[in-house]
Amino acid sequence: MSRTTPALRPQAAAVSAPWRALCPPSARLLRDPTADQVRRAPAGERLVLVSDRPLGRSRLRRAARRGGLVTERELLVLPGTRRTLVTIDEHPTAVRLLWENVAAVPPGLTWASLPVSLAVRLARRLPWQWTGSVLGGHVLIGRGS
Repeated sequence: MSRTTPALRPQAAAVSAPWRALCPPSARLLRDPTADQVRRAPAGERLVLVSDRPLGRSRLRRAARRGGLVTERELLVLPGTRRTLVTIDEHPTAVRLLWENVAAVPPGLTWASLPVSLAVRLARRLPWQWTGSVLGGHVLIGRGS
């Protein structure tokens, strides 16, 4: 079962999850929704679909498509929607910017430096779509049709 919240309040939302500040204030949030849950939304209602599950991006897109939701924006939330460090648009330029200019290995020699360095190098070479497929939370903002 997925949890539903009636509306996102800007003050409360900003405290609980930074990515919610990018959502329309009156939008209803559905976590890991089914197409039937999306379909039940009245025409024109703004919805925010959220998932932290593996393959979350494709699950949300499928629920939106089958439920008749018109997608307005997609966000990639790292490492996830419950403990957010970075929120970016799911767009090739934004994801490339993240890997090329933001993601870095912390300074200092630690046991994790080598694996993290290799992971960052690999991420920079892979197609941008892999970032959202492999890790992170996903947020899809749309309007019922």
